[in-house]
Amino acid sequence: MSDNREPNSASQTTSLTVEIVNDSHNHDGAVFLLLTGNAVSATGITSLQLPQPTDGSVTASALETMPITGSVISPYTGKLRNIRSFQLNTLTSGRLLISYETAITYAKNQAPTATGLNIRWDKLEFGFPGSGADLTSIDFFGIPLQFEYLDAAGNVLSSRSFYTSTKTLLSALDNLSPSTMTAAFQQSGPSFGWSPSDTMETFLRAVGPQTLTALNQGPPAPYPSFAPYLDTLVKAAQSYTITGTSGVGAPAPVGNSATYDYSGAFSGNSMAGYALTLSGSMTGIPWGLSTNADGVTTAEALPVGLPVTLQLDAGAFDNNIYSAQANAFTVGQSSDATKPDYLPPSLIPYTKNSPYANIAGDLIGGLNFGYLDGNYGTNSAAWFSNPPTPYPFAASRTTNDGFYNPYAAVLYNLSDTYGFPFSDRNGRPSPYISQPAAATTLRVTIMNDLRLDPPDVTIDAVNDSVFTLAWNPVIPPEGFILTGYEVAVTPPYPAWISECGPDDLTMTFGALPAGTKYEFTVTALGTDNLHALRSHPTTVTGITGGPAAPLDGELTFLVTLNWSAATPLPTGAVFSINGAAYTPGGAPAIINGISGTNTFPLTITSATGDLIYQGNYAIDLAADGNGGYNLVPGGSFMLAGNSQPLAIASLPPYTSANGSQLVIGTPFAPSPGKQQSPVIFPA
Repeated sequence: MSDNREPNSASQTTSLTVEIVNDSHNHDGAVFLLLTGNAVSATGITSLQLPQPTDGSVTASALETMPITGSVISPYTGKLRNIRSFQLNTLTSGRLLISYETAITYAKNQAPTATGLNIRWDKLEFGFPGSGADLTSIDFFGIPLQFEYLDAAGNVLSSRSFYTSTKTLLSALDNLSPSTMTAAFQQSGPSFGWSPSDTMETFLRAVGPQTLTALNQGPPAPYPSFAPYLDTLVKAAQSYTITGTSGVGAPAPVGNSATYDYSGAFSGNSMAGYALTLSGSMTGIPWGLSTNADGVTTAEALPVGLPVTLQLDAGAFDNNIYSAQANAFTVGQSSDATKPDYLPPSLIPYTKNSPYANIAGDLIGGLNFGYLDGNYGTNSAAWFSNPPTPYPFAASRTTNDGFYNPYAAVLYNLSDTYGFPFSDRNGRPSPYISQPAAATTLRVTIMNDLRLDPPDVTIDAVNDSVFTLAWNPVIPPEGFILTGYEVAVTPPYPAWISECGPDDLTMTFGALPAGTKYEFTVTALGTDNLHALRSHPTTVTGITGGPAAPLDGELTFLVTLNWSAATPLPTGAVFSINGAAYTPGGAPAIINGISGTNTFPLTITSATGDLIYQGNYAIDLAADGNGGYNLVPGGSFMLAGNSQPLAIASLPPYTSANGSQLVIGTPFAPSPGKQQSPVIFPA
């Protein structure tokens, strides 16, 4: 099933510099790269235009053949690493294939499979222009990677990474079922049977449940079957509703989105298979795309409002769900051309990348996330919304019964990678990110297996004025020494930062103002006797109790707010700015600020009074001595937790004497959060 992503239309550079940093245990001559995709135009790297001729063969090149264009000190190993680069002009549906020790050969238009190579390898998915990048472990995890988009000055604009050392991630998977999970780990020599107690020299990959299901043509052992989960849904006889709006890209017409409101209930059992038919209303024309064997994509308009049936056949339903198989759903039910639910056979291929696929994808995504029969009701609008963030997996369950995709749940906790095909649905941080408009460089780091793990941080105590953080002791890998922890907290802006020793596992913050949101970041620090090392940071947030005290100063300015998120404004939501009620799009909020940093909250509560969002504005002002004021150049000007930048709708200098006033416009689309939860197999 397609993700149905619209391309990013933001203005971008005419070419993209792709940097490769090898921070692994292999030297540059033992790391091999091959760039594949449609419409490939690149210099400085071995590349392959797809589809490949059936008699063709291309072999990856060693990283050491790529020119050195700089160097960087790795925060994870502390070592000075070469930066090697190539230039990318065009890449559609691209993959950067990376292997250790042995070069990948792509031959006869046959892509390397998840289990077919007896070498350690992995891949990064990206495109250019008008696209972005992602880390994908849907089929397997082999090599930890990190990518960062940088601007012309070298600033990191956005990134995705693996947080932990390789063995910690593999141990988390193994702990799901220590007696059986070795069957999911592929090793050199014998096909499967590696264990986290073994050395990394023989490890090849951890294979995901969708790949094992396809290999076994049956239950995805050692991962659990979805049968117990589906049986509870059948027994409940609950109708589930899928609502939303989706469209497809070119060559379909611009503005081709269709809006749908479909409902249906599950039936069946594991012996006969399961089924669910969703039907309802649809507005707009649902366009579909289909790509032929020559790689040519065409678009067709589909009939409006056809039913969508998930047919989860016996012996195949686990693969249907874990892999989100395109043949797991059908559109239309009648073979009679005179009936309203008839779909001409010639249009069937176009349903696999269409709003109909999105309807099926939302339902299958909900099963993988554990949303059905969980905490977030029966309508997908709540599953894929923001705010409030609908935390997935165990956090979505009334009790942690394991009714979700456990492989994807482990990856969610410990990385930014795809764990199943629909893990980029709205409402949580997406593994896929669009290239920022200011990005000129994509830096890809091949990460070391040995790293300091990030601390597991909790807020241990909180009241109106106190937070106490607590974290587990980080156990350094052999050869590393843990030297302590770095703790950062915002506000203030910039962050207050402190370091503590390796035996310090708590830190208390007192005398804090009430009703204020704080972000705490804890990073493990260490050394290998030669280099300073850092872990990936762990970030948690909390809000002190009670109401925030409104600002009381003499520098008056105005704030307006408009909802800019892709999902609708939460029904019945109540907004307040600086402690006073506010209506989005309504009259401005009046702020009586001070000279210095003005910190004041934006709060959203539900119709029943539950807090669903809080973020702090931070505005740095300076009085000019003449009764006016200005924004401090380079100072804070932000709303924490908002994915959109603030805007100024007036001109300086600002003074109430002549009626000139700072007006801050707030396009508001809150950034989704992330919450880790314990992962288990169903009982």
